[in-house]
Amino acid sequence: MANYSVLIFSFVCVAYAVVAVRSQGVSVNERCSRIPTSPSSVLCSGEWPQQSITFPPDVLTIIFKDIVFRSDEAGNIQPLSDALTALKQLEFHSNVTSVNPAGVVLSTIPLQRLTGNVNRANIVTLLFLEVRLLGIPKQFLAGFTGLKVLTLRRSSIGSITADAFESLRTLTTNPGSGVVEARSVLRTLIVERNTQLKKFPWQVLTYVSSSLEEVEISGNTDLADITFTPIDSGNVTYPPMNRLQSVQITGNNYLSALPEAILTPGNGMGIVGPNMSFISFAGNGNRCEGCALKSLIEWAAELSDATVANPRNLWADCRVNCWVTLFGVVPFQAGYPNGPQGTSFWLEFQAQHSATCKPSVIKPCAAEFDATATTGRTVTVARQDSTPVAPTEGEPRPTVPSSTGRNPSGSRGLICQLLVLLTFLVSGVWTAT
Repeated sequence: MANYSVLIFSFVCVAYAVVAVRSQGVSVNERCSRIPTSPSSVLCSGEWPQQSITFPPDVLTIIFKDIVFRSDEAGNIQPLSDALTALKQLEFHSNVTSVNPAGVVLSTIPLQRLTGNVNRANIVTLLFLEVRLLGIPKQFLAGFTGLKVLTLRRSSIGSITADAFESLRTLTTNPGSGVVEARSVLRTLIVERNTQLKKFPWQVLTYVSSSLEEVEISGNTDLADITFTPIDSGNVTYPPMNRLQSVQITGNNYLSALPEAILTPGNGMGIVGPNMSFISFAGNGNRCEGCALKSLIEWAAELSDATVANPRNLWADCRVNCWVTLFGVVPFQAGYPNGPQGTSFWLEFQAQHSATCKPSVIKPCAAEFDATATTGRTVTVARQDSTPVAPTEGEPRPTVPSSTGRNPSGSRGLICQLLVLLTFLVSGVWTAT
């Protein structure tokens, strides 16, 4: 019986090994494999090769994870193959690292060099998740004029320049009027949980005003300021943000207000258009005695033909007591809703809280508990080590992931242990009988 149980165990292990190999996907080249659940997607990891690397032409999505891009003496890396004619999506996940020939970690991702041979205008989705990307300058997105979704999530982004999205526009001349008009296709922008981002220039959205539908700026713990300075458009005309329907600005503990200018009617120079239907400004650092919500409430409470055709919904709250509600929900007795409300609610709310705010109260709740100015805040970064880093001018010095290799999940080892235990149990039962 014991031999029989060992035979069963062997068959089980062989079957498990087959399943484990299949779960890794079919290799398409030395660094990338197809994802079993999505055959048109490939996952690339390890050290990016210096020589040419081939891809099948049917690949739609490439995910980079646990990978190192090492540049040569001229600063170049091996670009993606020009055979990727169907490529639509690029994703950069955790432990994506760019280094120079000496192994010094660089503070960006070589997006332009990596995509040098592909048609960037065909890419519709870019995702950066838990990567080292200390800044988004103008040239970073050059050529991605077909981009529809841009996600910057949980990455060490320190700055977004005011012209960062200028590369996403296309210019056309109206044959009738001779006016140069800007057009774009970006629909969704998500800037979420980037702990080093301190300022967001709202005017950057001007360049995508013709197409933008959704903006989310949430959970950026150091974000203290959303600025708005109209861009110098020259002879270019930017249309109003008539497609913009949803703006969610939530969970930014150091953010205390929005620029009033972005809520006033205008010609599209970064200003919210008349068809906006939902704004969320909740869980931020604004205090109830301040006036941060005044313009938002006025926007939500406005009754006009436009609001009847396009109902407005606002979710807004504030900090009643900084100590109690610094990182918690606002008490209901403050009068603010625990979710979005329409125009009728905000009309009544406005009547009950008329002109009681104090314009001088602008300091966010989180700032009340900062150390002294000479001490400053401390941001904890996971997976730090002593590998040298080369920051760009004026940027903070980043840290390096402790490993750039593929990390096992541990689940396979656990399964094997359970199989061994089961075999011994079965063997013991049969022996006993």
